[in-house]
Amino acid sequence: MNEGESLLSYYNAILGSKKQLKMWIIIFKNKPIEAGFDQESYWGGGNKNEFNIIINIDNNYKPTWCHVFSWCDQERLKIDIREYVISQEKVDLVNTVEYMQNELKQKFIRKQFADFKYISVETPLKTIIITIILLIVLCSIVLGLSLKQNI
Repeated sequence: MNEGESLLSYYNAILGSKKQLKMWIIIFKNKPIEAGFDQESYWGGGNKNEFNIIINIDNNYKPTWCHVFSWCDQERLKIDIREYVISQEKVDLVNTVEYMQNELKQKFIRKQFADFKYISVETPLKTIIITIILLIVLCSIVLGLSLKQNI
């Protein structure tokens, strides 16, 4: 594990307990920005307590693009961290982790999923009736088999 990874693990332990936060940094090499969007899609936008940074570097370790995603509502925070990463001549994970944890320690607020309480899934009546009938049939079979064994 290199120094940047160790530092990220350290700050994840500290901010995880205080802010309920997990930071991720993923580095791609010579990939189009669609790879960052694909990663976000694959992770379903990440977990509600995650802050994810995807950095693409060229052969000289210069960042060519940075994609930041998180459920947090602080869009300025995402922009500032993205701009910090892109401004580097060479990706420096130690400085990036230090900057990121400092910004997140001050500004990150975990998304409250009560914001999504308007979303509900209604079970159709037909499904409920079929489930009840299947349960009655299965219980009857199990009861019949157990009575048959006791006789």
